[in-house]
Amino acid sequence: LYGDVTLRRAIEGGWIPGPNMVTAGRMIAPFGGQFQMQPEKPGLGNPEYLYADSHDELVKAVRENVHYGATFLKLIIDNQPYIYSEEDVRVAVDEAHDMGVKVTSHATSDEGIRNAVLGGVDSIEHGFNPTDETLMLMKERGTYLVGTDFPASRVGETRHQENIERNKRAYKIGVKMAFGSDAVYYEEGRTRGEQTFDFVASYVHAGFPNAFILQMMTMNAADLLGANSGEVKVGKNADLISMYHNPLEDVENLRGVQFVMKDGKVY
Repeated sequence: LYGDVTLRRAIEGGWIPGPNMVTAGRMIAPFGGQFQMQPEKPGLGNPEYLYADSHDELVKAVRENVHYGATFLKLIIDNQPYIYSEEDVRVAVDEAHDMGVKVTSHATSDEGIRNAVLGGVDSIEHGFNPTDETLMLMKERGTYLVGTDFPASRVGETRHQENIERNKRAYKIGVKMAFGSDAVYYEEGRTRGEQTFDFVASYVHAGFPNAFILQMMTMNAADLLGANSGEVKVGKNADLISMYHNPLEDVENLRGVQFVMKDGKVY
């Protein structure tokens, strides 16, 4: 049920090589999660989701995830007609924050994003359709926007341009932003890492400075995740990558990785 937690613990224990991981366990969602359920297959969402529709169920879902080793939590806000309210979100967030665990949220509609922000989540995943008013609220609350802006080849030029427009508005308003992807598809001959880099295009096309894009991928992401990284200084994790050419001049240079260092060891 908690394969991500098991993998993280195996890496931390030195049993296998791998990256430092933040693991969210099972997603907490209203009944049905992100699916249209079939009555004859009620277990379709297991083990991916913990369904929680009352405040008591939300508290239990948070505690179960943390008990089994989740170091971050994810709420699914608005994939069903019955979306989590501000009060619902606050119940889950308060319970998690009391244990020092941060909460992110899948939210795509303006109402869902707003409910999540008012409820106190640490970040919005996807966040495709916020109004300027909601983006201002995110800035005021310090809520991170983690856009998962698929390349135009995946979602079409119209959706791509909408993402670019949203990014321009968020950047102008001053919303905190961290890089994220959603490479859940298979492409012949391409690794998941190569696919992930395609998600940078929406920020490049929005005119973001190269330095800010790099900050989204390093310092900002580390801050959101509560990781002891993101900066090169004494006391921080020696997690570094080296490129053949300077990504501050062209972020495409990130594709040419020379070496990866984790905890001071080059892999």
